[in-house]
Amino acid sequence: MRSITSIELHREMREIRPLIEGSWLRKFYELGDGLFRISFYKSNTKTTLFIDLSCTINATSYQEPSPQASGFAMGVRKRLKNAKVTTATQLSSDRIAEFRLTTHAGERMLIIELFGKGNLIIVNPSTGKIELCYRNFVSGSYIIKPGAEYKPPKPMPDIFSAGENGVKEILSSVEAAESASTIQAVSRSITIGPLYIEEALARCGINPQDPFKKNMAGIISKSLYSIFKEAESARPRIYLSNEGKVRDYAVCKLSKYSSLQEKQTESLNDILEELSIAERKARADAEPKKLAVAKETSMEAQRKHMEGSNAEAQRCREAASKIYENLQQINYMFSMIREKRGITAEELNKSVSGIKIIRIDYSKSIVEIEVA
Repeated sequence: MRSITSIELHREMREIRPLIEGSWLRKFYELGDGLFRISFYKSNTKTTLFIDLSCTINATSYQEPSPQASGFAMGVRKRLKNAKVTTATQLSSDRIAEFRLTTHAGERMLIIELFGKGNLIIVNPSTGKIELCYRNFVSGSYIIKPGAEYKPPKPMPDIFSAGENGVKEILSSVEAAESASTIQAVSRSITIGPLYIEEALARCGINPQDPFKKNMAGIISKSLYSIFKEAESARPRIYLSNEGKVRDYAVCKLSKYSSLQEKQTESLNDILEELSIAERKARADAEPKKLAVAKETSMEAQRKHMEGSNAEAQRCREAASKIYENLQQINYMFSMIREKRGITAEELNKSVSGIKIIRIDYSKSIVEIEVA
């Protein structure tokens, strides 16, 4: 399952907002690396969000077994349990979902970043400071760690509320290098993902690789705006290969997939739910196998360790036996060394039998011998 784009997140937040706003956060689970499940209740109705920081946030009906609470999950529960959600929005036009909640300690923000490896962050809006985060991250001025002020990686214009003229102004202000292609130049300010920018350019007959010119701003903004409006109300669709396998999904019709089969749905959440459940079930099925392999690997490692230990013990027993058999000559060797300090290994070898003196290091009090 690929990462959600900002235009898809815009549609998804519109769909889940009525379910989440005004609800109470009751349960929070960490399911694995970057996977979470949050349950909300409102008027005896339960809504559960599934979050995969690498690709999706969606309402779900599927519930895999809940693992034992991690330290991070306990930290979230401590701060947000029984908190009331006042707003659920997308931050600007970025891939960031923001939930504002009223807690016993005051207002808090639950921020879900869905780019890169993703992050889940709790912020105190009165101070702007991060209280808890899933991952610490530092890159230049973008700092995510407890105690740091929360700032998105790069403030982006809110293109979804700018209107067609606002989008045109944004594109007209783009400073593109002479060698920049149109898709590169547009992507710097219109953060909806290459998939939808390509579609906007295709609809107005512009090659994405052609050099960007500012006189294109008007026609491109009109095409982009039509996609924004379509994405808000059109039936989302899954694109399928001839074998019926999922190739992609979209919130509007995409000309690049015109040769593929498509299945339309009432909501984007239906698609995200279908795709995420398939992956979650596959992950759940694979877990026992992973445990079995880990157990088998551990047992094999223990067996090899025991074999190695037994072999080492046998070697030590044989060495001890040899030393005991030659103990009289070894004691004689030490008495010679004490009496004639400075005696060499060659000189000692002439006086003892059954053992061979390899070297004598008087500075470190070491005698190296070989027992026959």
